[in-house]
Amino acid sequence: MKVSLVLLEEPEHLNWYRAGSRWSNQFSHVVGVLHTHYSGYAADLPGGPINKAAVGLVCRVVCRLHCHKVLQLSLLARGLTRSAVVNVHGVSAKFITAGEKKAALLRWQQQQRCLQTRDQQQQDQDQQQKQKQHDCVLQHSNDQQKQQQPQQLELVAACGLPVQSAFSKGAYFLGKALWDKGHGDMMQLLAAHEAKHGQVPVDVYGSGPDLAAIEAEAARRGLALSFKGQADHCCPALQEYKVFINCCKKDVLATATAEAVAMNKWALLPHAPCNAFFAQFPNVLLFSNAAEFSAALCKALEEEPPALSARHLR
Repeated sequence: MKVSLVLLEEPEHLNWYRAGSRWSNQFSHVVGVLHTHYSGYAADLPGGPINKAAVGLVCRVVCRLHCHKVLQLSLLARGLTRSAVVNVHGVSAKFITAGEKKAALLRWQQQQRCLQTRDQQQQDQDQQQKQKQHDCVLQHSNDQQKQQQPQQLELVAACGLPVQSAFSKGAYFLGKALWDKGHGDMMQLLAAHEAKHGQVPVDVYGSGPDLAAIEAEAARRGLALSFKGQADHCCPALQEYKVFINCCKKDVLATATAEAVAMNKWALLPHAPCNAFFAQFPNVLLFSNAAEFSAALCKALEEEPPALSARHLR
């Protein structure tokens, strides 16, 4: 069987030590998909600028040698020939399903708020009329309540959801316990926020080689970070968090961020090339500095995220 198309996941990594002929010579069309910004991570090693330049050069060379086309998930990796920025990442269907349920609950809550506003307006009007026509207004109020009761019961039955908050928990982060994943930036931003607005508890999920150092730094700063270990991002407990914070700027396109956005949570992200794709979603709050982060965090903790439409969840 003749193969006309080959997809290479992380072609730069796959071909660092490749022995043999080029992929592009063996197949008529080879497409590479870049997932990781290796030169960015190399910059944090000893001799950072030299490492970054060397790793970046190797990545560009092997991609040019082995791929006819390179797909970048974001503009984070630059300087690649025959490349295009296309988000072909996606998330598992279970995150979309979770997001649809949250969106339905958020829309139902909005309907409830509209009903409450309408009822309050009606009560205010009744109160004004009460001074003039006391007996008549009392009868009108009783009739109005009888009419509204079945409407509210029908709304609950149609939605199939009980009267409750869409989210029962606050802020969290999920990712590898590596300094490169933005833990240091998140601590710095939270410390600045807490100096003005008070302490904000944040649960941190994930494991990794830097976990002990990250925990020690959080304790030294006196931050209310609670480290929970590994967890399935779509488990019922994590679906209850309302605010996802991710300060990492080195992921080409963060999978955990895509999953959080799909689950209709607020997502707080720094302005960076890796987050440009997420700017289109109404539940994403981008920030450029500590003041904007603080404002976004206050908004996310106080307000419910907007319900995502079917277009956003597709």
